[in-house]
Amino acid sequence: MLPDELRQIGDLNLAEFHRETIRSIRGEIAECSGMLMFASSLQQPSPGTVNGTIRLNPSLPPDHALSIASRFFTELGHGFTLIIRTGDDDLEEAAVDAGLVLAHQEPAMALIDLAPADPIPAGCEIRQVNNSETLLDFKNVAKEGFGQTENDLRAVNLLLSQQAMLVGVNRAGFIAYKDGAPAATAMTLVSHGAAFIGWVGTKSAYRRQGLGTAVTRSAIEAGFDRGARIASLQSSAMAYSMYGRLGFTEVGRYREYTAQPNTFTLRDNDKAQFHGS
Repeated sequence: MLPDELRQIGDLNLAEFHRETIRSIRGEIAECSGMLMFASSLQQPSPGTVNGTIRLNPSLPPDHALSIASRFFTELGHGFTLIIRTGDDDLEEAAVDAGLVLAHQEPAMALIDLAPADPIPAGCEIRQVNNSETLLDFKNVAKEGFGQTENDLRAVNLLLSQQAMLVGVNRAGFIAYKDGAPAATAMTLVSHGAAFIGWVGTKSAYRRQGLGTAVTRSAIEAGFDRGARIASLQSSAMAYSMYGRLGFTEVGRYREYTAQPNTFTLRDNDKAQFHGS
């Protein structure tokens, strides 16, 4: 597959991951004119998994896209994250002009052929999330990897409160245990022929031991077993080299812009403007 095709499939896979995440916690989803909006019970704008929006129709004018998203989140009283994909230059320009703030950016990566497996580290056991106990182990690992701020910690507690996010016909969560202690996590969600790989994290005491690689490989293999032709993910700087060793290559980049709650107004011509963010 060409990079453009890999990126397009990955974008659709990412959007479905956000839909399924919000469905698992009974949040709100709206789709209008090619804009996908998803919201949880939290009002905070980030991480984007709890309140976010993606323009899936690149022909939708950027000012109209911002207006659609802003009205949805204003009615809820929530902040939100605007996810900018490769090729969304016009939308990014409109977001900056409107006053949204760049929060962070990360590579979009895709994999077709999984690299040969290394031996599983000594004392390591990979288990699949299948009950409340393993869900709690998964969450406890994620709290360290993704709970750097109070907002992040609230998000982890909410998003991993139900087994539905990690257990299903098209998804699975995995934990790497080291000598019986939960040490690393990863999950997969299959849609559009791709396996989205997410929630990849390792507790600091167990890093650089091959546990993150082993559990990520389990998630990728589970995605392929469920019919995926490729795997896709968003990489942190810390995990970039690990994904490369598994066979992932960079095919694009995501950038996330945030708008705080109750900072939305409309200017002339129905243009979105944000203030105080």
